[in-house]
Amino acid sequence: MPIWPIRRLKSEMRAPDAGFTLLEVLVVLVIVGLTISVAWATVRSKEPDLRMLSTQLATELNFARVSAIAENRSVAMIVDQSSRSLRSTSSRSGMHLPDAVRMTFSPLEGIGRASAGSGLVFFADGSSSGGAFKLSGGSHAVVVRVDWLSGAVTREEVRR
Repeated sequence: MPIWPIRRLKSEMRAPDAGFTLLEVLVVLVIVGLTISVAWATVRSKEPDLRMLSTQLATELNFARVSAIAENRSVAMIVDQSSRSLRSTSSRSGMHLPDAVRMTFSPLEGIGRASAGSGLVFFADGSSSGGAFKLSGGSHAVVVRVDWLSGAVTREEVRR
């Protein structure tokens, strides 16, 4: 046996198999997945969160109803389209809408008691003038209804 290193000819050396290892494929898939999730989050953040806003609106309405009962007087929820806000006559706080959200108020006609112009009134007995607030933006809308007899507040998602 010779003691010097054996040199192999290039023709004798085996070429590595062409292709990718499983680890390389997994790394690429993870990078693609992260890129897609960041892009999706960016697109979703441009649509307003109507569920959160409708929950906030329902909370404001329920608070006004409870205030009317507790204070034994009528409390109005006033919709101000110019400042894009909703406020109660019983508290200084209110709700401001983002630019991407549109809110419309539809009072009930001929049912319940008369409402105060561009808003809803809760009476001392817990009833209200009734009506519906529609929050719209993006691809869907949410309707928050106030029952005139009980003053109960309900929410409903509406697809366009």
